[in-house]
Amino acid sequence: MKIRADSHYEAGRHHGALLRAAGHPTYKFFRNFVFALCLDTVYLLFRKSFNALRIDEVYRDEIRGISEMTGIPTRRITVANFIFDVFRRGIFCSTFNFFAPDALIARNTDTFGWLARLSLRYQATVVFRISVRGRLTFSHVGFALGVGVINGYNARGIALNNHMVSNPRKIRNHRARAVPPVLQFRKILEEARNLEEVKSRLSHVPFTYPALTLLTDCENKTSAIFESVPGSHDFDPMTQPYKACTMHFVTESMSAYSRDACTVSKMRLESIDQALRGKAFLDADAASDVLKNTCHGLNRRGGGKSVTNKGTFQSFIYLPLKDVVIISNGMKLPVSLSGEYVSIDFSRHF
Repeated sequence: MKIRADSHYEAGRHHGALLRAAGHPTYKFFRNFVFALCLDTVYLLFRKSFNALRIDEVYRDEIRGISEMTGIPTRRITVANFIFDVFRRGIFCSTFNFFAPDALIARNTDTFGWLARLSLRYQATVVFRISVRGRLTFSHVGFALGVGVINGYNARGIALNNHMVSNPRKIRNHRARAVPPVLQFRKILEEARNLEEVKSRLSHVPFTYPALTLLTDCENKTSAIFESVPGSHDFDPMTQPYKACTMHFVTESMSAYSRDACTVSKMRLESIDQALRGKAFLDADAASDVLKNTCHGLNRRGGGKSVTNKGTFQSFIYLPLKDVVIISNGMKLPVSLSGEYVSIDFSRHF
């Protein structure tokens, strides 16, 4: 989905019009009476939590634009966008970057098995290219009706990949006006030109859930992991030619917020580290091999022990400096094993 617009509201209208014209399964699913009733019920039950979220007006405008062109009420689009911010669980991922010969970021997005099946069938992944006047152009792999991002890169080679923390310790949440991470990351991709800008934009924002994010400056070949809980955060800078991230805190100051139940996350991180350790070169084919790793089996229990598991419903590689997205088109879980990796070259087609 390639969008050029003068405003976020107009971008939302383009988004909605393209979904409708394509007959995207999400467009049909959200208009289904039974599913619509479920979404409306969720919104009514948790309306106070949804209303307490701090959402910039430009993104509210974008939601309104999507709603106008699809006929889907804004409350349902709000639930689709921010349900993870209310329930604070559901996305478990593995990401790594590598800087030789060129900057490369590879990711598997995982979730609960039942939700992965639902997402694959009705939330068919969309590769977005979005350019709003006055903002930086950015690309990301996301979902139909989505206004935020959990991954992506912008025209200045700044990339990010967000992860929820597995089973964090109970933390007093700043529920009043907390910011959905997906919107702050969207704002970063639209505005940030270097890693220092990214850090400054993250350091003062109270997020809705404990999260860690792999940050990459592709032009300068530097990266860091940002770890955050409401009221506290830390950065872990790059100390080797690559950086990997799963779903548990790694810095000393933040590790106390992770429960002991992050064993499976540590197993995935170690698998990536073993695959990358000592390598002087990594191309897209080799990166996809790392994403296909099933050394601990496909079982999903506890979040998936292997980089590829039964909950893997997205598998892709970014080459930001070449402006290329390489993504598995698998239609069966796990998609990293069931589909062909196809290349989308935005430098030629946008």
